[in-house]
Amino acid sequence: MRSSVIPLLFIIFAGFFLVQCRNSGKPKDLIPQEKYENLLVEFQLLKSYQNIYEDSLKTENLRRKILNHYNVTLDQFKRSNKYYELNHKKEHQRLKTALDHLNEERDRIWDLRKKQESKSSKNSKTKTDSINQKDKRRELH
Repeated sequence: MRSSVIPLLFIIFAGFFLVQCRNSGKPKDLIPQEKYENLLVEFQLLKSYQNIYEDSLKTENLRRKILNHYNVTLDQFKRSNKYYELNHKKEHQRLKTALDHLNEERDRIWDLRKKQESKSSKNSKTKTDSINQKDKRRELH
């Protein structure tokens, strides 16, 4: 009896191992790396939004819009994410790329904000100057 258990256990173990190897393979609908990186950026922005506004309904709505925009399903993203995470070095590089995109976007927003603030201060100074000039003209008459 003991000799028949060992081959049976081997067959079960081998079957389990084959199933696991098959499950960790490349998904048929793998999201291309560049699109995947863009999705990582979008989902990080979404997470930040959710942390600030704590509106789960709106967050879920935005998640669906992001997925639709990239023509990806949530399950497809999860499978691709699982696959890409298997190679830690490359995943680290993808995350670094996503972080670089986020930093570039942050810098772009800060630059726009500075330009708008600069314009606003110039406009308010111009308005103040024009009001002062009108007051001076009135005093002269």
